[in-house]
Amino acid sequence: MTTQLYVCFLENDLSLMESHWLNRMAAKLAPKSSNSPKIHVELFFPDNRQDESENVAGQACSIYYNQQVFLTHKNFSRKQWSFRTLNVTDDQYKKVHAFCKSHVGEPFNHLSYFTYPVGCKQVTPYWATNFGGSPRWFCSEIVVEALKSGNVLPDNLHPSIHPQDLFTMLEDDSTPDCVRNYDNMKLVFT
Repeated sequence: MTTQLYVCFLENDLSLMESHWLNRMAAKLAPKSSNSPKIHVELFFPDNRQDESENVAGQACSIYYNQQVFLTHKNFSRKQWSFRTLNVTDDQYKKVHAFCKSHVGEPFNHLSYFTYPVGCKQVTPYWATNFGGSPRWFCSEIVVEALKSGNVLPDNLHPSIHPQDLFTMLEDDSTPDCVRNYDNMKLVFT
């Protein structure tokens, strides 16, 4: 039996670029193949409920700059989100979710965030474990490693990649989707 796992990408646009320097930097570092590059990524684990806004309910896992890894209820209300559905086995889904759960609270990976653009392959999320620290992450690192833990991505994939690169990598093996429940919505055509 297959289960749906969403990979959620935040696309850059002018309103996001104006709101923070990190968004501008992430957009500049994106591969030049996209007019609206993906600048952030999260995993979404739906639980087949919906909230008041008709969004499918569930938990999201990722990390924001200078924050900690989270696994929390999330409402994807911004129009800049795009979603890719991966059909995974129940076992893969459980492993990916368990990976996210086991890393909640771990810190942001400043070192690899600022060195991956220059191709530094020595710095990974686990560099701090050599000195007795916990792993450190930026958004695509936690998502890549979680997907690897469930055998959704190959084990030899380096985790420090741009969200746009991850989007491109998943494009052929996933389906465009949305986390809104259109079954109960009334569409009005004028």
